[in-house]
Amino acid sequence: MTPHVPPFRRRSRQNIPSHPEHPPGEHSPVHAPIPGLGLRSIKTALATVLTALLYAFFPNSNPTFACIGAIFGMGADMEDSRRSGGNRFFGTIIGGFIGLGLYWLEHLIYPEGNYWLRLPLISLGVVAMISICVLFHWPGGVQPGGVGLCIIDLDTVMPGLAMNDFGDSIRFGASTAAEDEKDLSKVSCSMDLFDLYAKGFIEGCAGRLTSKEIELLPMGAKVMTFECGMRFLTDYLQGDRYFKIHREGHNLDRCRTQFKLVADMETKWETMQGIVKKYQGIG
Repeated sequence: MTPHVPPFRRRSRQNIPSHPEHPPGEHSPVHAPIPGLGLRSIKTALATVLTALLYAFFPNSNPTFACIGAIFGMGADMEDSRRSGGNRFFGTIIGGFIGLGLYWLEHLIYPEGNYWLRLPLISLGVVAMISICVLFHWPGGVQPGGVGLCIIDLDTVMPGLAMNDFGDSIRFGASTAAEDEKDLSKVSCSMDLFDLYAKGFIEGCAGRLTSKEIELLPMGAKVMTFECGMRFLTDYLQGDRYFKIHREGHNLDRCRTQFKLVADMETKWETMQGIVKKYQGIG
């Protein structure tokens, strides 16, 4: 016996259920005169612009990630926005703390770092992060939390030169004047501040620095200061495209202070070498 097969019937548009987010009669941005241009699109654009505008009041700050957060956090309505923003905030906090903890654990076992240990640690960290997000009813926090965790453990914290880290701190912290000081007679490298920072830096490294690395710390201060001076000068010559400025010739003033610091360091070179040498054995 041949089974009865009902005839094929074309579904009319009236029989197709409407999208749950857009009940019949309610405006849908998909069918707007300009597709996608609904109230949510306008709110997202305004939130992004306002976020970038706030950063104009914070010198030397970058609004990139804040603007990304504004876009990702905007939902279809207030409740959806609260949930999206909460997921991003909670996930980023959890992922960040787990990432820092994994970095600390890796370097506790291998002070110089070990990529092959990092891989299983990251997998355990991802599992822990997912479990915590689900436990606290923020499952949408997994994606931003994973971004934070991976950035910390796979991108931000990478091998570098101790002399560069030390040098950039000295460039800014041991200067007797502001980075954009116009009166160059006020600009010099304080040997008292250099001494204090060198002692703290070498002690903090707790024996992890080789004798050659310690010997090169003064060179790091001079190299990083000169490099920053070149970057300020390049930006000035290219029309101030990178560093935020607040007056005409601002980057040129910054360049001059850096070069003045380099010249001052050269006159105090033997003193700087003597300072790091006397702390060479304290780590």
